[in-house]
Amino acid sequence: MIDATIIYPLLFSAFALALVKKWRTPALPYPPGPKGYPIVGNVLDLIMSVPIWEGMTSLANRYGTP
Repeated sequence: MIDATIIYPLLFSAFALALVKKWRTPALPYPPGPKGYPIVGNVLDLIMSVPIWEGMTSLANRYGTP
């Protein structure tokens, strides 16, 4: 018979993996756009040599508007 010291960690690991997989899978598909980086998001995609609205307009023209 299988000991409880083996069953409980296996069940916990399976539950944790299923929870992480569900958490990482988005419920709805995201609209097209640039993929952001952790913490800073899409700040690095903005061109700082031009005014902010021109950089936003170029991103909107490239990836579409909502």
